Amino acid sequence: MKRIRCNCICGILVLMFTVAMAGADQGQPAQKAAGTLTGQFLVEDGKPLPKGVVVLFNAGAWLAPDVGTTRRLPDSVAKADAEGLFAAKAPAGKYYLAGRPA
Repeated sequence: MKRIRCNCICGILVLMFTVAMAGADQGQPAQKAAGTLTGQFLVEDGKPLPKGVVVLFNAGAWLAPDVGTTRRLPDSVAKADAEGLFAAKAPAGKYYLAGRPA
């Protein structure tokens, strides 16, 4: 008889599904108050990032966005204007902030 092995990703998905199903019958989680983070994104030489994209990654959810080769979808995205000014909406919490040219 051949032994079947489950890879790590499959095991993690099963665990996540089990945890999600266990919590499914509990009521809706309380919504965190949303806020707006405003600021000016500056690059290394102190000049604004003109018409760039500013992204927020929730610091409490999973890994930092630059750990290893793992890619994360941002929790909030905002466009910066010609002077690097931006306004990003997100629930209350701690976030990693990143920016890049458009």
